Amino acid sequence: MAKVQLNVRVDEALAAKLKAEASKHGQSVQKYVEELIEDGIGGPRTRFFEAAEKFMADFGADFERDFGPGGAR
Repeated sequence: MAKVQLNVRVDEALAAKLKAEASKHGQSVQKYVEELIEDGIGGPRTRFFEAAEKFMADFGADFERDFGPGGAR
């Protein structure tokens, strides 16, 4: 698949953090940011929120009945 160039501006502190994290993982900043974006779009975080939404749609009323608002007992 062809690569498309995107330009993103970040402050110097964030750029330094990105460079340090990429280096820590043995990756280029390009690869590290690409993986962060992929994880954010369809990775574990997205799947977690999708599953939470499905849980609430399917069992939200039962959960609130059993555990009360906020899930506390």
